[in-house]
Amino acid sequence: TLPRSRFKLAPPQRERNRYILEYVADRSAKYVENGAMWAWSFDPQKFEKLPSDNQFPHSLKKFLSVETIQALKVRISFVVGDSSVICTQDLIEWNRQELGKHIPFIEIHDAGHHI
Repeated sequence: TLPRSRFKLAPPQRERNRYILEYVADRSAKYVENGAMWAWSFDPQKFEKLPSDNQFPHSLKKFLSVETIQALKVRISFVVGDSSVICTQDLIEWNRQELGKHIPFIEIHDAGHHI
């Protein structure tokens, strides 16, 4: 099997539940016998196969804009780790202001980006 030690979180953060990472790592790569090599279990070109308006960074504007989120017809909330290097306190506060106080932001104490 592919060594689990090669599986890393991005962005880097402290690993609290190694068994979860091992579960994901064990299913992230597969051995391709006809090529006698390891390959990702997912399609590495999946993002390039999307229509251009669904690719990053256009997808952010299309799916995660304030207007798109406010127009959702279901109840929503955001769950973020309070130690995330991506979802900083400034970003969380900006989202609270832009989206409105009716959308809850649940901060998980001492959790990184990969809660």
